[in-house]
Amino acid sequence: MGISEFKSQINHAYSTYGALTGSRLAASKLVERLLAQTGSRINYGTRPLDHDWDVMIILDACRADLFREFAPEHPVYESFDRVSSKYSCASTSREWFKKGFGSGVDVSDVHYVTQNPFLSRKTDPDRFHDVEPLYEVESESESRRLAPSVVTDVALNAYKSSNAGRFVVHYLPPHAPFLHCEGKYDLGEKSWGGESHDVWFGLQINEFDKEEVWKDYGQSLLTILDEVQRLSNHVSGDIVVTADHANGIGEFGQYGHPGYVPVPAIKRVPWVEMVGKGQEYDTQELQTIDVEEETEDQVQKRLESLGCV
Repeated sequence: MGISEFKSQINHAYSTYGALTGSRLAASKLVERLLAQTGSRINYGTRPLDHDWDVMIILDACRADLFREFAPEHPVYESFDRVSSKYSCASTSREWFKKGFGSGVDVSDVHYVTQNPFLSRKTDPDRFHDVEPLYEVESESESRRLAPSVVTDVALNAYKSSNAGRFVVHYLPPHAPFLHCEGKYDLGEKSWGGESHDVWFGLQINEFDKEEVWKDYGQSLLTILDEVQRLSNHVSGDIVVTADHANGIGEFGQYGHPGYVPVPAIKRVPWVEMVGKGQEYDTQELQTIDVEEETEDQVQKRLESLGCV
């Protein structure tokens, strides 16, 4: 974000939300910029390929404490061998792909199934063993995302025929907007961020109740754990369930997941170890989709909907 755009957004915040809230937003954005400058130089955290695993399941934008609180409510929790947390190498998806899978990182044995369009922006898909670019498929839902169950179907289809050494399935939930309550946290007028940032921006300006948002955030996690359970039933080997980054809910004045911000709450993610059950399945019963390459404009709109540009 350039200086002129930053000033424009701050002026808009003042005129829209008044002097008090506008000042608070301006201070938060200033701190974000300072933190990002620091984080781009002395950032910390672990990269996904630094660890041993056969299958990695990514829950986009999942906090470690959210996972600790809500995951035990789901039956799949009984299958977890170890539940802990680690600091991610990133505080946003673009940073995750650049640091974890970008230039200089050997991804030739990685088969990546993802709804997140930053893979094509921050890495060269041709360097991977294979890629299932589900960000190029738009559904008719309000969020325009594929249902997580479809992502699992595509992943299981790909897994059956893949001979890659490592297999990654990158879901979008619990990233907002939350699928079980689409539209609930929409804001008509806002100063910055895409659709997915409405909920965090709304918290920041006291438009939404923090306890209610936390509950819906947790429900979004429980919904995607249905797919974690189904996927882990059918793949084999060592599985890690983690996230690319988390979300701030006011720590250091930060909300959502701005890039290169070294705030622990935004970088601390779940790290769950389990073993796949390797149960047989019939690919004929799985849904298939046709992936057609998106135009640059379509990719840009998809990124904007995630609040990522």
